[in-house]
Amino acid sequence: ICMALTSGSVRQPQAMQAILQAAANLGYSESDVRIFFDSFVQQGYPGLTMPVITSVEGAQALDEALEISAPSPNPFWGTTQVDVRVEQSQHVTVTVYDALGREVATLLDQELVAGRRYAVTLDGSGLDAGLYVVRARGETAEDTQRVILTR
Repeated sequence: ICMALTSGSVRQPQAMQAILQAAANLGYSESDVRIFFDSFVQQGYPGLTMPVITSVEGAQALDEALEISAPSPNPFWGTTQVDVRVEQSQHVTVTVYDALGREVATLLDQELVAGRRYAVTLDGSGLDAGLYVVRARGETAEDTQRVILTR
């Protein structure tokens, strides 16, 4: 996958499909791969492009099923907070990934009650400065936010 990224070959649709299939064989979802690619592009690899989905039937219902607020403050240098809310009670995991797609922290892993907001804090003291992705994944939906840690 990294070779395809640096060579720019993911600009070809068939190459992207091959990458997605290879990642699926390793247990990664399409959304995991796309978050990794987004981070890769933001780190200064402008030749890499991703297809943009402009609409998905039923997307509004999924977006409303689980919501993670924008991190505040962002950028941050000590701690930052996001709020997580679900439309229906379910188990939710909030995980943090670095710009290379590596999992660096699990902030929440529990059953959440519908309609209630849960404050989740990311402590950046053990992390390097840079771009991070905070992902909330539930049984019915997922949502992500980007956050930048500065020093």
